[in-house]
Amino acid sequence: MTLSLRSCSSLITLPNELKNLSSLKEIDLSSCLRLTSLPNELATLSSLKELDLKDLSSLKSLTSLPNNLIDLSLLITLLL
Repeated sequence: MTLSLRSCSSLITLPNELKNLSSLKEIDLSSCLRLTSLPNELATLSSLKELDLKDLSSLKSLTSLPNNLIDLSLLITLLL
């Protein structure tokens, strides 16, 4: 399953309910220009293989990434 929110100009935050999408394999958040941070719940997506975070100009810094992303053992691609 893939979730593509690419270029979603109204997206500011991701809902915590994202953690309920356990079979999610790819998330594309590229060019979501108003997205400022990512929830810690992102790291509970144990099937996630690709996370696209390119061109997130409002993301404060890489420190805005959840510390527990290391728990994503199947993650193959992280695009920044």
